[in-house]
Amino acid sequence: MAVLMDEKEHAKKRKKFTILGIIFLIIGFGLFFGGPILAFTTGQFLFALISMPAFLFIVPGFIMLSLGTQRALAAFTAQSAGPVAVESAHDFGRPVAKEVTSGVKDGFTGENSEMYCKYCGNLIDGDSDFCKYCGKKLN
Repeated sequence: MAVLMDEKEHAKKRKKFTILGIIFLIIGFGLFFGGPILAFTTGQFLFALISMPAFLFIVPGFIMLSLGTQRALAAFTAQSAGPVAVESAHDFGRPVAKEVTSGVKDGFTGENSEMYCKYCGNLIDGDSDFCKYCGKKLN
């Protein structure tokens, strides 16, 4: 059985990942931009090779930074987008549910009070022979 870490230990590890990520990114971007700058200012183009190992710091830096800030970003997203998502899901669900239930009722009763024109897509009476919007024959 795995023993879960307490919240304080998690917070310490997240802080370490965040700090290490920032340090790695600073070193990586320093190498990436520093090598060419040194090469052009000194005239010795071998300094441009300094920028080659920059990605060995940049990629782990982004990974560590994302591990350190993942919980904070998830909490922010849940707090800011969560209520909006729930509200829009409710607003979207109501019309769809009404449409489905009315379709089921029509299917059971054999009524077809409304339908969509296959030419223009407007809602028309189910027993119409012609569309009142585009005038084309339906049956």
